[in-house]
Amino acid sequence: MISAWHDRAIPPGGVWEAEILGHLERADIILLLVSADFLASEYCWDKEVAHAMARQRAGTAQVIPVVLRPMDWSMAPFATLQALPRDAKPVTTWPNHDEAFADIARGIRQVALALRQP
Repeated sequence: MISAWHDRAIPPGGVWEAEILGHLERADIILLLVSADFLASEYCWDKEVAHAMARQRAGTAQVIPVVLRPMDWSMAPFATLQALPRDAKPVTTWPNHDEAFADIARGIRQVALALRQP
């Protein structure tokens, strides 16, 4: 039902920006792995988040923030979106990280199933 892609899958010699933006354009679900490093990345903000949020607003993709570590992301353009895991509680603050990732998987599956329905 879901096929995953990330920028580490770009083959040697591949044009990384074209590959990233092409996959962002084709994705039905876009996960934003939210951490301080993600928020500090100029490329993520200027290219990836901007493109993902434009598709979210156009209704052509579902953007899901996945909060990995505690940080203030209340002013981020995706702050109005429902995040995973439950209650936007960062993965690293869960007593059992596997439970957090299971919650994330359930949420993603719910969105994927809803997208499959006409």
